Amino acid sequence: MQISTLNSPLLLEGVNISSLISLMKFFTRILEMTQENNFIQDSTLLLATERIRMKHKNFRVIAYKLPNGQTAITVRQMAVAVQKPSKNAKEFLRITGVRPWKVQMPNRCITDMISLSTVAAYWKHLNESGKGNIQTRLGQQLLIDYLANQANHLTEGS
Repeated sequence: MQISTLNSPLLLEGVNISSLISLMKFFTRILEMTQENNFIQDSTLLLATERIRMKHKNFRVIAYKLPNGQTAITVRQMAVAVQKPSKNAKEFLRITGVRPWKVQMPNRCITDMISLSTVAAYWKHLNESGKGNIQTRLGQQLLIDYLANQANHLTEGS
């Protein structure tokens, strides 16, 4: 079989059309999977610029500085840091109407991140509803202190 066009000297000899269609479907699916895994740049994608290790007594969490001026942690860490399932944190975000930011981490992975004030509100909610634990109490105190310190730096600078 021979195919040629007026604009291209491309010749396909002995190519099975169904094989060609299957190959095109395969590459289309690869492209879709890449887009689903968020490896293609998006104009709304933020880049994590600075890693911040936060610690209060035995509680630790990693936060990241974002170009929009916010400090944030991942939605997953919002739950895991206080030994709660991720679905609980996602449900809290859904109920409160908070939408996470898509952020590209230093290792190029894309993840959902939430501002520290929202995380503090989630941990406070857990503590006030009786579903908290020592981690939620320590985490809430850490974030409240950190946010207050950030606010003091802003007011001193202006």
